Amino acid sequence: MSDGAHRRWTLSDWQEMFEEIYGHRNKASNEVYIWFRLLEEIGELVKETRYKNRDGIKYHLPDVLAWIYAFCLIKGFDLSQIVLERYKEGCPWCKQEKCICPPGKLGYTPVESNKKSRKTSKKTTPQLSIFNKSEWTLGDWEVEFEKIYGDRNDQLEWLQVAARLTEQAGDVAKIIRQRQETELLKQRVADVFAWTIAVFNSLKASGLSGDIQFADLVFNKYPNWCPKCHLRPCKCPSPIVKVFISSVMSETTNERSLAKQVLEEERFTPVMFEDFKGQFFFDQEAEAIKNLQESDLLLLILDKTLTSSVFTEFYSAISLDKPVLIFLKDRIEPVSEELQKFLTNVGRKYKYERFRDDQNDFRYKLLTEIRRLRQ
Repeated sequence: MSDGAHRRWTLSDWQEMFEEIYGHRNKASNEVYIWFRLLEEIGELVKETRYKNRDGIKYHLPDVLAWIYAFCLIKGFDLSQIVLERYKEGCPWCKQEKCICPPGKLGYTPVESNKKSRKTSKKTTPQLSIFNKSEWTLGDWEVEFEKIYGDRNDQLEWLQVAARLTEQAGDVAKIIRQRQETELLKQRVADVFAWTIAVFNSLKASGLSGDIQFADLVFNKYPNWCPKCHLRPCKCPSPIVKVFISSVMSETTNERSLAKQVLEEERFTPVMFEDFKGQFFFDQEAEAIKNLQESDLLLLILDKTLTSSVFTEFYSAISLDKPVLIFLKDRIEPVSEELQKFLTNVGRKYKYERFRDDQNDFRYKLLTEIRRLRQ
């Protein structure tokens, strides 16, 4: 049971909590995958909003915040700082503490409706805890966004508020796709956070218990551990995102290049030995092993021989119970004695896929295997 301390947590405190639970997994992911997951959660939220399902909204809204924090982690953003920078003067468009943007301009979308405010109960919002905005809590930002946009947002239907959240998340996706400047990305992420709070304020205005805060919803869903496995850090089975490619580089140059291309096309993050730099070879190898440990899958491509480095990478992966895909190039001449012995031992537990010395054959078989893993 909580003693209510979570209400006093700053945005940085929440970011630290989510990093402790999911940081090891999010760091092994990429920004596209994480933002896709956020869009997926927003889709679930919008579905519940369509039917005005309060319980469904309360269930999915904390997940939206969790994925915002996941994105901030992988981009190196401090959510507290980017929200403060964006909203330090109130509305970032009209620069007023209470938004006066004209209808249809900039940040405000007009609503053609004659309906009055949908407030059904007097809202009791938390009081601002401290003057220093960098140490504000979720409750403080509830108050701030209600002060800036409350009168206008209170005229919106639930679905219209959720639509604005979706719009802002779509803007972030566009910035990622077009590789626009980081400062613009930070601003739009802050806007996604603001509209997430707006959804909660909208929910609260519709008759939710006056004493509840957004922090309560988040802590009920994420009480300092993963809600699925009840552990911190999370030990849930990991999705395949980051793939480490291992092979004897001098023998498989074309296959390594093709594997990287195929994985990127399929929205995986490929990792290879040559990605790492070091003054000495063992520096590179140490960095490679570290990244292998953070990867979700080992892709092993074999040809004629087996080196100690490839051997080490394979056994590092299986010692961590990581899934392994093994591909062996078909050839007329025999493989080395070391590789033959390795294949004999490995073949007792792992299946390895043979491919012809043909780029199309390797591409087809690799695509088949990695798509199977996603099913």
